[in-house]
Amino acid sequence: MNNNHLQIFKSLFKGREDVFALRWAKADKSGYMPAYKLDWKAYAKHKANGGTLKDFPDKTFL
Repeated sequence: MNNNHLQIFKSLFKGREDVFALRWAKADKSGYMPAYKLDWKAYAKHKANGGTLKDFPDKTFL
């Protein structure tokens, strides 16, 4: 496999290079999500008020 073939192959599976994913699993579902750096105490308060990780403003990608 030459370099051109390798570039074509890599382009098929291209994703974000600035973020890595974490795998999660529950009894009936599993998947991947971006890894975040956040203050877990602040997130717990946000979640107690009905918020989700998706709408939590104080997070940054790892």
